Amino acid sequence: LKNTLNLHPASGIQPWEDKYDEMAKAMGIDPSTEKYVPFDPVNKTFVTNWNQIVLGEREKEGIDYWWLDWQQGEDWIKVPGVNPTFWLNYIFFTNPDHWNRGGVQRRGMLMHRWGGLGNHRYQIGFSGDVVPLWDSLDFQVYFTITASNVGFGFWSHDLGGHITPSPPELYTRWIQWGAFSPIFRTHCTKDA
Repeated sequence: LKNTLNLHPASGIQPWEDKYDEMAKAMGIDPSTEKYVPFDPVNKTFVTNWNQIVLGEREKEGIDYWWLDWQQGEDWIKVPGVNPTFWLNYIFFTNPDHWNRGGVQRRGMLMHRWGGLGNHRYQIGFSGDVVPLWDSLDFQVYFTITASNVGFGFWSHDLGGHITPSPPELYTRWIQWGAFSPIFRTHCTKDA
């Protein structure tokens, strides 16, 4: 078993977070202003501080890999033509700090959404927030097969559905199918 945390990095570092003061100072922001630290994955200073101050501390506490979520779209990134999903997969997977903590060398592992062709080399992919319907379950089988066509050997789904509660028989079928999927993972909103 491995421990992971679902991370929504596009939100930046907020004043209520335990590492806010240290991260704000490292980024030249006066913590007393309570101005959030903007997420800037193309800024090497931000990425280095984020990895060392925020993520590194969680990894020391036992987080084995990260599940990056919610930063699709290219309208907010400062470098034209850079896909933030692809770029985040690259910077996470190639950062040796994630895979060599405390002198223990670990194999890189990351879970994240589809970042485009060629992005399969970095992460375990997943299909996103699924609706618990029979047609959706049927489609996920096809989706997994086609994911392997572009090099995704490890593909995952929100087994059972993410958005709304799943009827018992449908949930059982999701779990049964998930047992034969490359990655077995349930995930839903608090109301589902």
